[in-house]
Amino acid sequence: MAAERAPPARAQPPPSPPAPGAAAAAAEPPARTGLSLPGILHFIQHEWARFEAEKGRWEAERAELQVPDGPVSPKRSWSPRLTLRSHYDAVRALAFVPCHPALVTASEDATLKLWNLQKPLVPKKSAALDVEPVYAFRGHRGPVLAVAVAAGDSGDSGASGGSGLCCSAGVDARIRCWRLPALDSDPYDGYGGSGQVNQVVTHPSQPLTITASDDRGIRYLDNRTGKVVHSMVAHLDAVTCLALDPSGAFLLSGSE
Repeated sequence: MAAERAPPARAQPPPSPPAPGAAAAAAEPPARTGLSLPGILHFIQHEWARFEAEKGRWEAERAELQVPDGPVSPKRSWSPRLTLRSHYDAVRALAFVPCHPALVTASEDATLKLWNLQKPLVPKKSAALDVEPVYAFRGHRGPVLAVAVAAGDSGDSGASGGSGLCCSAGVDARIRCWRLPALDSDPYDGYGGSGQVNQVVTHPSQPLTITASDDRGIRYLDNRTGKVVHSMVAHLDAVTCLALDPSGAFLLSGSE
């Protein structure tokens, strides 16, 4: 019995090399299609904390730049330091004296007044904020509506002791200039004496005023400056009355 010859085996082609990313893809685990619930919650908490921190910083910067629109708090309200109460009618104008803590006011009572704002002269302890004027200027015949102050000719603290020059205008259609006195002058000084004043007369032809006082003194005052230009003691007791003759040459005085 004859044996049959098997057919020769066919050669198989070599396997093709894998694609460049195929091996890596096969080695990596399958990619996730979404985040887990704990991861999402952690992300939200982190972003919320960062937002709160930024919000606090923004509000702090806004508070520093914001100007309050409402009324001022009572703690920041202004309180008066000095009160000037000597005018008898409305005050229409005021001006500060250059290089001095002083103020000049003009009023409808036909006067101007000079105030020392640094050393207030307080006549009464109960009026701690009230200030008495250093000087009152009288010359207008109606309300004074405007005032201006300039520095003194010889410097604000020159030899004359004045504080400057003041010009005023009013309803009487007059512009008047005043030499401001020294600020350290006493508003009650110039009349002299320490006792009661019993009699006051004016000279018929000279700008003089004559007074009789309880301290036995008779004093002549200059109406332009308010200062004593002459004084005498002619009685042993209080001078109670005065009289001038029509020419102004003779003065009569009486005493207790």
